[in-house]
Amino acid sequence: MSTDGLNYVNATVDVTPTTSTSYSPFGPDGYPAIDQVTGKVFQAAGCTTNNGCTSSGLWMNIGTPDASGKLRFLDDNGAGGQDLTKLVHIADTPTGSPDTLFSVLSMDSGRNLEVVWTVSNSNPALRQTFVSASSAASGWTLWTAPVQVSDGSTATGDATNVFPWLKAGGPGRADAVWYGSDKLVDPSSHNNQSWNVFMSQVVFPTNAAGGITGAAPSSQLVKVTPHPMHYDDVCLQGSACIASQGNRNLADFFVVNIDNSGAAEIVYDDTSNKLVQAPGTCTVQVADHCGAGVITIARQSSGLGLFGTKVSGPSNSPVSGLSDPAGDARYAVIGGSNQPGMDIRSSQLSFSPNGSTLNVTMQVVDLAHPATTIGSIAGATNVQYVTRWQMGNTVYYAAMENNAANQPIFYAGAMKTIDLCSVSACFPHVMTYPEPGTGTFTGKTEAGSINCTSTPCTLTISVKVGDVGGPTASSLLESVGAYSLAAALQEGAEDNAAAESDTVPLEIDGVCCYNFRRR
Repeated sequence: MSTDGLNYVNATVDVTPTTSTSYSPFGPDGYPAIDQVTGKVFQAAGCTTNNGCTSSGLWMNIGTPDASGKLRFLDDNGAGGQDLTKLVHIADTPTGSPDTLFSVLSMDSGRNLEVVWTVSNSNPALRQTFVSASSAASGWTLWTAPVQVSDGSTATGDATNVFPWLKAGGPGRADAVWYGSDKLVDPSSHNNQSWNVFMSQVVFPTNAAGGITGAAPSSQLVKVTPHPMHYDDVCLQGSACIASQGNRNLADFFVVNIDNSGAAEIVYDDTSNKLVQAPGTCTVQVADHCGAGVITIARQSSGLGLFGTKVSGPSNSPVSGLSDPAGDARYAVIGGSNQPGMDIRSSQLSFSPNGSTLNVTMQVVDLAHPATTIGSIAGATNVQYVTRWQMGNTVYYAAMENNAANQPIFYAGAMKTIDLCSVSACFPHVMTYPEPGTGTFTGKTEAGSINCTSTPCTLTISVKVGDVGGPTASSLLESVGAYSLAAALQEGAEDNAAAESDTVPLEIDGVCCYNFRRR
């Protein structure tokens, strides 16, 4: 615990510090929930009779603060030991453990607790996601019967579930999210599964005071992702993933939150690009696995939000472009001044009449003085203006790079990756947009122009469609975004040593995101 946000001490009460050497509260992999009225801390996780619980299932620990703010948890036996029989029973899970990363608690504005979990089982059909709730009126000791919020269907692509997460909102309302695959197979198996993000908004009936009544809830299942965000296995075997060549590139990066209107905002890891650093392939994946993580945010733009009112926002229908406010290209990012040479005002795509050229247009306040722009950013030797999009399972880009001598080059191609090996195999990934050349310079030279006769300047790159996957009138270009970057070296020259030292382009401004289709 901390009183200033900088210095922390052990928040757990240890009544016999001279004899207690091993006690730590029973707790979860997911984050705890905190009651802002009493300061109580709630932690849920699976527990079995072998661990010391009275039955096998999902259990909760409650930490109650004393006058100094230190917590005394239910399983603290007062003598420096642990008594798990004092935990709060949430649900029996007879088909398996509820700890398939994660069991997560969240508290709504009515002080009701909601919890989500996914059961682990050798039978993939039983790997489903459940939600339950409890009211403050019961001291959070009485829980509703679990309701299954996943549908277990191969038709919807939600056959097998992993990685649940939860966010509560207004009284009795919570959004549960998880990854679901289209096949009834072990998540750790190599069966070319397609994974998507799913969400279910669960509504528990409440009384006039906002407490849940215990009546059966309603729920609505939706598929969040516009395309599968991961392929093949999600390895849940821990260190044994090494022996099975298991893919851990999702790395548990997954969360749901809400904005001030109650609309869900889901952050997930999109590895559908299947990128792997050359000379690696998707055939043999000993340590380096296919799929460079593109961290993606999906926002709910219609329907009821977690405050019980309708939410709104931009749709995902294709448009031709997107504008961006002026004055937000700050360097340094915190407390810095706006950089006109990096200040993006809009991004737009269009096809030539015969469909042979994709015109990529970006408006930037000032493109006429690259030396000034480069000189204002520490360590920069060049500036890059990149528009990128995903088509199918490939991320493409079109770019202009300039130097202090004002020698712009225009190019396009498919995004590449540098894979940094760590405790989660070769992850994270550094994505690159290489210039034209040979070897790692895989970009293709394109025609382009810069027009600064008016403000803002207009950058246009005329991309041969064959250089970016050959999009046609039926092709959907997803998540189009435009970015201004300052770099210390060309992207084609990036290697593992440069990436390890964080010598990578610095994003100064960006406008994102929209879908585009030829009209």
